[in-house]
This record gives sequence, structure tokens and C-alpha cells, in this order.
Amino acid sequence: MKVIRNDAYIQKRGKIGRYTSLAGLLILLVGMLTSIFRSQYITFSFACLLIGFVLSQVGIYYGNRFVRPDRPDEALTKALKGLDDRYYLYHYQLPTSHVLLAPDACYVLTVYPQSGRIMARGDRWRQALGWRWLFAWLGQEGIGNPTKAAQFEVESLQRYLTKKLPDVDVPLAPVIVFSHPNVALDVAGTTVPVVHVKKLKDWLRSPQGAKSQGLALGMRTELLKLFGNHE
Repeated sequence: MKVIRNDAYIQKRGKIGRYTSLAGLLILLVGMLTSIFRSQYITFSFACLLIGFVLSQVGIYYGNRFVRPDRPDEALTKALKGLDDRYYLYHYQLPTSHVLLAPDACYVLTVYPQSGRIMARGDRWRQALGWRWLFAWLGQEGIGNPTKAAQFEVESLQRYLTKKLPDVDVPLAPVIVFSHPNVALDVAGTTVPVVHVKKLKDWLRSPQGAKSQGLALGMRTELLKLFGNHE
């Protein structure tokens, strides 16, 4: 497998994550100390707490994706190691974050780093946190709706392809991938396939993964030229 990664993009956003997290913590500390020692400045204290919280959440978002050693691009690269040279894995090179160009398919991979129990019935998602809800709320993003996020990423790449290759109708296959080692998936009937990163390579070779195939050789050649194979 050949991996094409935009390292400058990752490094820049990693810095944003680190600096934003630090700024958020400092502002939270100022707000807390103000509320304790200068209670007459309660408005200022609340403003610091609100701004600090928002910055901390931004830092968590960027940190999960661009700072942690198990960030999405590293998790995907490690999990798919061993695929032959017909596979190209693109990280942050295209309008969508992660794309796997296989011999017979173009997969759009939407990665989630959340831990805990993740449940889905159809396209209705829920994250069960139990007594850990406060720590999870402060330490990681909410799950949102992965189905809609995956469909949005496909639409973003499709618009790009329509602009660059107006005469080529490229079939795109979305896949929702969870990367945290301690996530427990309880999903059924989702519109978009859902798989843990450790099982992704086996899934690609399974009958379910084969359903996503349908990329003609000519299309693959056009995509390699457009994406840049970096050989």
C-alpha cells in the first residue's frame, strides 16, 4: 500500500490544537480564580469560563485528529498495512480527509476516535456514557450523527470530482471507521457501513466490502492522475 499524506497540513493543525488547548486552560483558570478571589467581577468570571471552555473543545477536536499518536491517519495506516501496491491511501490531500483508492473501489473513510459504547439503529446514533458522562463531556467530542457526516464527506469529494472530471461518473463508497481501542459498537441497519479500524482490512476483503466495488479500470487511472500517485 502506498500512503500519501499532507504532513504540513497535519503539523499546522497540531499546533493549533496544542496552543488552543493551552489558551483554553489558562482562561478557565483565570475565570475560576476570579470567581474565588474577586467575586464582584462575576460577569468577567463567567465570560472567561465560557471562552475557556469553547477554546478547550476546539483544542480537543484538533488534538484528537492531529496531535495524538493514535490520530486517524496513523490508525488507518497501521490497520491497512500489508495491502499490496495497488492500494493508495490519501490523508488530507483531497476535499475529504481520508480516501482509500482500491483496485475496484474508491472508499471515503470517516474516522471517529470516541471511546465507550456507541449504538445505532438505522441512522439514529447514541453514545452511552453512564457515570463517566462528565469526564467524557470534557475530554472528547460528542458522537453527533456519523451517517450524515459520512454522506457529507462523500458529497464534498463528489463535487470535486464533478468539477475536475465532468465526464466521469465515479462511484464512491463511504465507510464509518471507529479507531479507539476501547470503543464498543452496537450498530444495526445503518445506511453507511460501520467497522472498527482493526477489522477494516478484513472488511475490505469480505463480501460486504466487495459490494462497494464497481470502479472501472479507466476510472481508477483517471483518479490516480487527479489525486497524484506520488510514485
